[in-house]
Amino acid sequence: MRAQGLLYSLLLRALPGAFILPISRLSYFIFALMLAWGLVGRTASGEISLFPIEDLQPTQSNVGMREVQFKAEKIAAMKKKEREAFLLDNPVPVIIGPGDIHYLIDHHHLSRALLEIGKKNVYTRVVADWSQLSKSEFWKAMKKHKYVYLKNKKGRNLDPEDLPKRVADLGDDPYRSLASSVRRKGGFEKVPTPFAEFEWALFFRERLELKSSESQTSYEKTVEKAVELAELRKAHKLPGFRARCENLF
Repeated sequence: MRAQGLLYSLLLRALPGAFILPISRLSYFIFALMLAWGLVGRTASGEISLFPIEDLQPTQSNVGMREVQFKAEKIAAMKKKEREAFLLDNPVPVIIGPGDIHYLIDHHHLSRALLEIGKKNVYTRVVADWSQLSKSEFWKAMKKHKYVYLKNKKGRNLDPEDLPKRVADLGDDPYRSLASSVRRKGGFEKVPTPFAEFEWALFFRERLELKSSESQTSYEKTVEKAVELAELRKAHKLPGFRARCENLF
């Protein structure tokens, strides 16, 4: 009877307002099969809901902490209603993986910025529910769809097991911050290419010296140099490249 009561309560939640058949062994059996097959009780793709940031698992190893602070200051300066509207308009996209783990596939900087200002939850949007896949199938699909960036800040390959388990554990790559700053200065265009700014970060790392502790004045001078580098022909294969004609020859 306890199991029947549980199934019945699940049925009420899964089918709100629906006509409920008279309780019988047959109806319990049918609903149990529906649960097993994933026909009810699953999170729908596109659904937006409030979710704990600490329960989101990153799909990249680093963020740019200077960029995180930039976003944190902007969000903190917003009025409550403005901030709520902004977060609702920019939900964090997630993939539900094996074990119902919610994998963050974009907006890592936003999520970390919210932690920096003391916020514990963020609006998420479910892109896909792949919880029924095995781990190997899941990571194969993640790589195929370019939902994961398996490189460290120096461009060396990583395994999925090497990724941080929490947003709070993301490392700092100062060159990732530099890439964002260069884009805002018009050095390259914002494009939908996954992890485009990490490619620019690697490009700048090979050509400029930059430290996380660099002063703002020194950092701004580095940004100016990076903008000039971004316009050179040697950067033409990078996503969002935009150059002055004289730099192409």
